[in-house]
Amino acid sequence: MARPVRRGTSAVLAAVVGGLVLAGCGGGEPASPFPPRPVDIDVSTLDPCSTLTRDQQDVLGVGPGEVRVLTLPSGPSRACMWSNVDDGFNYTVQVIDESATAAVGAPGTSVDTVGGFGAVRVTDFAGSAPLCELYVDSADDRSIRVQVQATADDPDGSAKPLEKVCAVTSSVASQVMGNIRNGAR
Repeated sequence: MARPVRRGTSAVLAAVVGGLVLAGCGGGEPASPFPPRPVDIDVSTLDPCSTLTRDQQDVLGVGPGEVRVLTLPSGPSRACMWSNVDDGFNYTVQVIDESATAAVGAPGTSVDTVGGFGAVRVTDFAGSAPLCELYVDSADDRSIRVQVQATADDPDGSAKPLEKVCAVTSSVASQVMGNIRNGAR
C-alpha cells in the first residue's frame, strides 16, 4: 500500500532547506559601501606631489608641493602639501595604508564618489578652520586622502563656508584621481 503524500510537510521542508541554503550564501564579508573601482591603484610607488599637473597647480596658485611623511596609527604615510596664501587654501594629497571603508560611519562622514571611485567625505572637525577631506577607495587596503583647508577668511571677513571648501576638495580630488588613473593605464 502506498503512503499518502503530505504536501504540506514537503513544502515546509523545502522552504526550510532553501532558506538555509540562501542563509549560507549570505555569510561572509559585508557588502562594500562603494561602487566597484574603475581600476585598482597601487599607491606604494605613487608620488603624491605628482598627482597635480603643473597647469593644475598654476590654477590653484601654488608651486611645487612640499613632500612630507606623516605618522598615522597604521604607520608612516607619504603626503604632499601645497599652500596658497593669497586665496587662503591649503591642499594635501596623502597615500594611506588603510582602506577608505575604515572611515565609513564616523561622525561627520558621508559616502561619495570621485571619478568613479568610492570615497568617504569627512567634515567633522570641531574647533578647526573649515576643513574637508575625501578618503578615496584606491585598493582593498589602501586609500588616497585629498584634503583642503581654509586658512584665511573670505574678503568680506567671514569664514569660508564649509560647502565652498568641500566644493574645492571635490574638484581637486577629481583632478588628482583623473591624473592617477590616466597614469595607471
